[in-house]
Amino acid sequence: MPKRSLGLVLAGALTGLAGPVWAQGLPVQMAITCAEGGLSLSMSGERAELLSGDVALPLRQEPAASGMRMVAEVDPDTWVWTKGDEVTVMLAGRELSACAVSGMTTVTGAPWTVTEIAGAPVTGSAPDLLWDEEGGFTGSGGCNRFTGSWGPEGPGPLAATRMACPEPVMAQEQALFAALARVTGVRLDAQGGLDLRAGDEVVIRARR
Repeated sequence: MPKRSLGLVLAGALTGLAGPVWAQGLPVQMAITCAEGGLSLSMSGERAELLSGDVALPLRQEPAASGMRMVAEVDPDTWVWTKGDEVTVMLAGRELSACAVSGMTTVTGAPWTVTEIAGAPVTGSAPDLLWDEEGGFTGSGGCNRFTGSWGPEGPGPLAATRMACPEPVMAQEQALFAALARVTGVRLDAQGGLDLRAGDEVVIRARR
């Protein structure tokens, strides 16, 4: 069976749930409940990770007769195989019992409140972000409204209104805009928070 890209496999697997979001390269997080506890499968573009507590294991796609099967890059005995709502999870050669898909989280549908910019906690009026299924986003920097877009190749240009506000608010807003300009990746963490990254660095954290 020829190997298809992870994006194509997931676009089919997530049709009706997160297909348009996935097509834009935005992250999708699948919650998995097993008798032994909960896990998350986080997928973004061609990347996938298995999240358990503070541990994130990078996964790669492997050929499968149906559904999607992803194997940990560092341990071939750790893998996840999903078929609709059914899922099999193997950790270090041990199959977890009674596993099922219990939920799906995407970046769209509800606004995100920014809690941290470039490592500094947000103060005062917190900026927010709202994503749509086509990859566009709007938000408030605390003073001005802004719009932008995200696609498979990354971020597009940012546009904002130009109202004047008190200096602390403006300084925080400018830090937000500078951080947004650096973003190269978007990720949902194990707790369902949103991390906007520049390479491996988290430049913006947001929560619902």
